[in-house]
Amino acid sequence: MTEHQTRRYTFKLYPNKAQTEALERQCVLLARLWNAALQEREEQWRREVERKGYWRKVKRPKDERPQGLGYYDQARAIKHIRADDAEYAAMSCASMELCLKALDLAFRAFWRRLKEGVPAWQAGYPKYKSVRRHRTIWHRDGSGWKLSPAGTQWKFYFKGVPGTIKARGRFPMDPDEIRTMEIVHRDGAWMTSVVVYQQPRRAPGATPLRIAFDLLDRFAVVKNAANGECLPGLTPNFLSGEGRITELFQGIKALSDDGAGELAGDGRDATGALVARVADGAGDCDAIQSARDRKYKKGSYRWRRETARIAKRKAKEARVRKEALHHWTTRVVEHASEITVSAPSIKEHTQSGRGDQFEWGGAVKTVAALNRNTLEQAPAMAIAMLEYKAAEAGIPFRQVTDEETKLSVGRDVRETVKKTRKARRKLKEAA
Repeated sequence: MTEHQTRRYTFKLYPNKAQTEALERQCVLLARLWNAALQEREEQWRREVERKGYWRKVKRPKDERPQGLGYYDQARAIKHIRADDAEYAAMSCASMELCLKALDLAFRAFWRRLKEGVPAWQAGYPKYKSVRRHRTIWHRDGSGWKLSPAGTQWKFYFKGVPGTIKARGRFPMDPDEIRTMEIVHRDGAWMTSVVVYQQPRRAPGATPLRIAFDLLDRFAVVKNAANGECLPGLTPNFLSGEGRITELFQGIKALSDDGAGELAGDGRDATGALVARVADGAGDCDAIQSARDRKYKKGSYRWRRETARIAKRKAKEARVRKEALHHWTTRVVEHASEITVSAPSIKEHTQSGRGDQFEWGGAVKTVAALNRNTLEQAPAMAIAMLEYKAAEAGIPFRQVTDEETKLSVGRDVRETVKKTRKARRKLKEAA
């Protein structure tokens, strides 16, 4: 085990009107600083390229190549910005430094991906931030902010924000050191994300476990890796959001067994009924969203009100799901001496059924419903929780890809519908 571990904990803020306005203003200032720094880098690089002719395919010594700006080159201007602008002077200097540091890290990651052979359009070039949508404020320990207990709750002080802001949250154990903090506006609420150093707080169990993610009829199955015995006490009760997944799987198998020739006669009705059964289980949020788009004009007051209600409902579902995953992964790690996770490739098995101009797809609604059902269970989040909690407990963690998975039902139904369509076209041409 390590001497200390780095962990991040979230606190919910309850600012008043004046404090909210101050936080929003700081977000705007940091977005402008990011955009100005990004523009300065682009203009300086353009001048360097024009001066040294970098577009020519000529090998040059390193000192003759164009050199871009770095963090320290731009951080020197912070003192001049704060001297000329009272709004920047009122906020924490560390927030401005960390904003430029985040931009520098984004550029480093971009250049690293290019060297690794990633195409330029996928390498993640840093983008300009929208002043209206940017909602992040960076802070460093001991500079411009303070966290103090207030009974069963907490109070945060931020430089440039009037008074102290009430907050709700907790540390599972007293941290050894508080490192950094970010303020973010997410799901209609202000949050703080605090990074701390702390002692290990998890103890390993005595049973080697193997976890197989199903994601259709059930969430996952936990077994003893030594004897293959199923452990129902650790198997979660996270059933899939679509109550008709088993019926769908059986229906696809029946359609595939019948063959494309027999489907040509009544395949339209059978496939259409199958699509309807899956699409009907899309969930309450999808039903509310469909009613919103049908009744109200986009951008109107009622349309925005329904959008806010959908976002609030989805945020609550995400919080409930995350809390359930935390409880389950904690129980698993408490019983495990080692963990092996067997999961399918989520990205591969959640591809859209639309197809492209060269190869048409099929069963778009059905595949979309299946993909939503898989992604809404957040398997990647569960695996990430298991991995870092296993590291906390000091036990081995291994992940393998499950090649034989029922998630391929989406691909099967898409191929079945395409075969039906082709068979129907051949019969029509032969008639």
